[in-house]
Amino acid sequence: MLSPGGKPGTSPTLAPVNGKPVQVSPIKVGPVAPQNRVNANEANQGRQSKVEKSKTTESIGNGRYTKTTEVRPGKGPGQSRAEYIRYKNKDGKVIRTQKFTYDRANKFQHKKPLRGGPEGRLQNE
Repeated sequence: MLSPGGKPGTSPTLAPVNGKPVQVSPIKVGPVAPQNRVNANEANQGRQSKVEKSKTTESIGNGRYTKTTEVRPGKGPGQSRAEYIRYKNKDGKVIRTQKFTYDRANKFQHKKPLRGGPEGRLQNE
């Protein structure tokens, strides 16, 4: 137990042990770093792709549709990337979504229809 009525500015003392008072020193605690959290910039440091992440939107069909192209770099070295293309009508509803994949040598690999549009995959897949 702490002894009552300690002097201000002094360390509190515990009850005597073997006839000698025991001094209590304050514990110094530094800033605590969050655990299991990765900064987004640190997570992308491992990427070796030369391609930058980008997103462009353009109007097509006399303003009736918009085409949004999003480029996401791959994890491998070189020009590996995926391009997501979304076509929307003037109400903002997605009509068609496609994914184009390119390899490290900037060669086209394949085209994949995604959800959104008549040729896209169903919602429950």
